[in-house]
Amino acid sequence: MPKTGARRGEGSIQVGDREYQIFFNNRALAEAERVLGKSMGVLASQISTGLMSVGEVADLLRIGVNAARREFRLRVSPMNRDDALAIMDEIGFVPASQAVIEPLTEVLMYDPSEADDYLEDDNPPA
Repeated sequence: MPKTGARRGEGSIQVGDREYQIFFNNRALAEAERVLGKSMGVLASQISTGLMSVGEVADLLRIGVNAARREFRLRVSPMNRDDALAIMDEIGFVPASQAVIEPLTEVLMYDPSEADDYLEDDNPPA
């Protein structure tokens, strides 16, 4: 479930015995806009109506995994589109879609006016 107040969205996807970290922030969203050739508003509309293509999910998976690699300084090779499609072949379209949509949505739904409440709820006083 998306968390209000997340300036970044994180997730992971299990493929066999390997776990892939997925990460989105505004930099990753800008890369997605460039690669997909559409704004986040258009993409959000596609997400809400279930109209994302296989290629779009593969591109978002690649972008999210590569952003995690950079952000967390993971010692893994960069993912290319063929790698992302191979993952989708193994786990299926819907699980791959969910793995990228959840962290992406966290970033899209970020509202700074609600961030303090979110942080306070997440860190109650001792």
